[in-house]
Amino acid sequence: MTNAFRILIADDDDDDVFFFRQAISEMNVACHVESFQNGSLLLDHLSSSKTLPSLIILDLNMPRMNGFEVLEKLKEDERLKPIPAYILTTSQNESDIKKCTELGSDGFYTKPLEYSGYTTIIENILTRVTF
Repeated sequence: MTNAFRILIADDDDDDVFFFRQAISEMNVACHVESFQNGSLLLDHLSSSKTLPSLIILDLNMPRMNGFEVLEKLKEDERLKPIPAYILTTSQNESDIKKCTELGSDGFYTKPLEYSGYTTIIENILTRVTF
């Protein structure tokens, strides 16, 4: 799958990862989704991976390394900087949105209260990402 569209998602909430995967599947998007329980595991994977993902989705509130820290590391690394990185979190806090924008996120989305909202968010993100 070296040339396939790949999405990496870092989120410690298994239900949210399931909903994300389910929405992608129902949308018939040809991609491979890999998930990580925290930002540290995601960065470890990226450092050892020969191929880069097409897209990264980050939750902000995770153990070991939160989404802010991961985003900062991604955008400091010349190899990883070009990868589109979107925030998908429960936060609606304006200061979180501002901080993510300053750190270089490509977009900020609040997790939907209902499953159907995942499809809308994913469609919005995918229209912004070239693949």
